[in-house]
Amino acid sequence: MLKTRIICRKRPLNIQEIEFNDFDVISTSNKTIITNAAGSNSTTNASNSSDIHKDVLWMHKCGIRLNNINLYIEHFGYEFDCVYDIHIDSEVIFKYEVQPRLDTMLECGVGVTDATTVSTTTDTPSSDEMTMNTNNAKTTTNATTLCKPMCVMAFGATGSGKTFTMNAMCLLSVQHCLQLIDKHNSTVNDIGTSVLKRLECVCLEISNDNVYDILQTPDATDTTVLDTNGTNKKSIVLREDENGNTNLIGAKSYVLNDIMDFRNVMDKIDKVRDSKATGVHDHSSRSHLILKFTIQNVANSKASDNSDELPVVCGNSSEFYFVDLAGSEWAKDQQKHDKHLIKDAQSINSSLMVLKHCIAHRTNGGGSGIS
Repeated sequence: MLKTRIICRKRPLNIQEIEFNDFDVISTSNKTIITNAAGSNSTTNASNSSDIHKDVLWMHKCGIRLNNINLYIEHFGYEFDCVYDIHIDSEVIFKYEVQPRLDTMLECGVGVTDATTVSTTTDTPSSDEMTMNTNNAKTTTNATTLCKPMCVMAFGATGSGKTFTMNAMCLLSVQHCLQLIDKHNSTVNDIGTSVLKRLECVCLEISNDNVYDILQTPDATDTTVLDTNGTNKKSIVLREDENGNTNLIGAKSYVLNDIMDFRNVMDKIDKVRDSKATGVHDHSSRSHLILKFTIQNVANSKASDNSDELPVVCGNSSEFYFVDLAGSEWAKDQQKHDKHLIKDAQSINSSLMVLKHCIAHRTNGGGSGIS
């Protein structure tokens, strides 16, 4: 079982920092990726190697002593499972960090491998009820296995490049999954098997105490809430069932037939997600974003050419999540905030503090749930 990994990606100086003649005070020590980039066979998979020393991110603090004459510099090192410099592109990070976990999870859903035994139920979720599996799993009929979900989170200060990295990881992951699904479905059609695979997506936005399905266009019968940008969004309800699953009441999944379907999803997210101009940059995300992907088994029906209409059948499935968290803010970055932005910042910082403790607990061997 792959353990939780905490990695760090350094971003380059932004335009504002360059205009202010700021110094780059961060350096990285990454033995893992340099070894792999050089073509050494000693380490073939950065995520699975157990003999790799932790990488270090160094922060250099310059100052002047009390005599106002002598300068000094202090160095502070922070260890991570892996640190990626500004010269490492998103494709490399995906290859070494996301793809190994994605393949392990997909082999369980698309193929058959180590899986978690789950309880079964004959209760089929209605069209407006989705299930987010967190501890146990919920199936519709006689399925006995569900792969443990994979989750990738982007955690950091506002302006640190979280959304940039997460967009790339999501796009590469969807592309990778669609390639595997197309290959699987082509083989299935050749041999006449009755079950195909289909990739579905649910997109949730968490802003203060509200949860939205931002891919749905609300109609007159829906419960809607105006966000801080004045956008009317469909509100959903989270309910935990007796098995410990979080049910997304009112959420709707969308079928991704090709990469353009997901690009359209990303374009809509960019337009409707809650964002504000802050002291750091002009388009700062003020909400948490959760993308839930599910690979479903569907009936191989020749009567319908539209995969969206194919019925879901029982069997193994795979789930993976990408969470783009809102950025934390220092007090100095909130000096020009109005009362609404200050309230948003307080809510974001509070939720991130709770999440930080949860991650620390899991990293130290506590809990089960999603990894």
